[in-house]
Amino acid sequence: MQVSVKKEDNQKEKLEIELSTSVYNQISTVTRRWRIPRYSSTSILAIITFLWMFPNQVLEHSLMKMIFRYKNADDYIMVITWIWIYMLGVTSFLWLTSVRYEKIEKEIIDRVKLDSVQNNIFMKFLDNVSPKTQFTKQEFMEYLSNGLNVVDKKKVRASFIKHFRLQEEVIQNMAEIILLRAKEYEIIKIIKPNGLIECYEVIIDEMDLTAGESKAEDGN
Repeated sequence: MQVSVKKEDNQKEKLEIELSTSVYNQISTVTRRWRIPRYSSTSILAIITFLWMFPNQVLEHSLMKMIFRYKNADDYIMVITWIWIYMLGVTSFLWLTSVRYEKIEKEIIDRVKLDSVQNNIFMKFLDNVSPKTQFTKQEFMEYLSNGLNVVDKKKVRASFIKHFRLQEEVIQNMAEIILLRAKEYEIIKIIKPNGLIECYEVIIDEMDLTAGESKAEDGN
């Protein structure tokens, strides 16, 4: 029995490390994804700022004379000023919005490592599959893939929630560790698989589910 417990602890520890790694990888991806539009917009604004601050030098250049065919610098300055104001507004809005959503998205992803969040997700999943008592690992992973169960809807717009997704690696590791914990606390048991897909059955009633959740939280 001690060997079995130690094996489960080692497996759980390994899964937690893998989940932390996959979460870190997705957070890194989020950072890179939000940086691209911010830096691109900032670069364009910097170029337009240069064109705006040095109109005479720009208009005297032979290439610029082909692009900006204005008779005097005043017309050029007026047009480039409106373009600069527009890009300044777009860039400012993009920075404020992207920084906010990047922070929210990182918080959402990082929360999946919490035991309390994982327990809550699994109990909600069991409510969704009820009155059935059996489910597959694939069904649970599909439930995790929509990402809605870890989002605080008060903080983000519906459009953001709709497009937010956890990466497959995070979903896989989350499913593994949550199902392992559920088996450990005897909430579910493995039954005969359907092909190569793992199948599980809920082995306690609704009142015991609440007790099992409290036991899991106290144990963590």
